Amino acid sequence: MTLIPELITTYEASLLVITSFVASYITAALGIGGGLLLLSVMVNLVPIAYLIPVHGLVQIASNVTRASMLRQFIRWPMLALFGLGSLCGFFVAPYVLVRLPLAVLEVAVAGFILFMQWGPSLSLSGRRPGALLLQGGLITILSSLVGATGPLVASLVAHLQAKQALVATMAAMQTVQHSFKTLVFVQLQVDLTPWFGLVAGMVLSGYLGTRLGLKMLLRVSEQRFRFWFRLLVTLLALRMLFVGGWSLVVSS
Repeated sequence: MTLIPELITTYEASLLVITSFVASYITAALGIGGGLLLLSVMVNLVPIAYLIPVHGLVQIASNVTRASMLRQFIRWPMLALFGLGSLCGFFVAPYVLVRLPLAVLEVAVAGFILFMQWGPSLSLSGRRPGALLLQGGLITILSSLVGATGPLVASLVAHLQAKQALVATMAAMQTVQHSFKTLVFVQLQVDLTPWFGLVAGMVLSGYLGTRLGLKMLLRVSEQRFRFWFRLLVTLLALRMLFVGGWSLVVSS
């Protein structure tokens, strides 16, 4: 096992390790945002064939750390239903992985997130068992295609009252989702062995970022947390909407 894959430079590897620290800090402090930040940096440094599965490995470790530190706040029934849906999504994802345009998916996901945050209440929410099953499957499929679906998972847990429960349950759900996503690429025989050394470095820096970020979470008031959480989800969705929409315009 090499520490740095041959496909990237030492400088690029160092930048990824630093970004992993910053991304984990942001996600631990605000509940969301770090995964998309990390993916945005990785897309410029990591070959596209390895981008999503390597990102998934790092995110698994980051979310496991955050969930374990807040495990007493996890809403376990929600997690169980979401996990069962994710399992179904795992079996479907390989068949749709290369069949749908990425830009269309980005626009659809962004529109859904914005509606969940600012539109009227839907019956399709994290409160209903059937919705959690369905969304667990859909999010696993989408994650295999677009990489970071944190804002979508955030929409499922946004109704939880306590900020610790929100962050903990979301971290547990994303652990499940990223695990199945990574297994999809293993099933497709993508060799991730050369990346294990770099992933280990990113996981370690991410752990440190998570520890510091959780300390910040405890200091932030519920009202301020809710404001920044909703604002960040909206900004991430608008960014996804712009990127997907622009790609559709350029390709038309």
